[in-house]
Amino acid sequence: MISTAAQSAKVKVNGISSPDDDLNRKIVKLLQNDGRRPYKEIANALNVSEGTVRNRVQS
Repeated sequence: MISTAAQSAKVKVNGISSPDDDLNRKIVKLLQNDGRRPYKEIANALNVSEGTVRNRVQS
């Protein structure tokens, strides 16, 4: 059984399921502006790796 604190630690916004943090909000904002924007461009804009963006979007 998962506690309510553990359940609320994850959110799902526009397909992104991960802890709710500033990076996820930035990824969502960029995808809302252009849902077909490549992960590489998002990663460059946010100064993180492409894999980080991919993992956060696909998890």
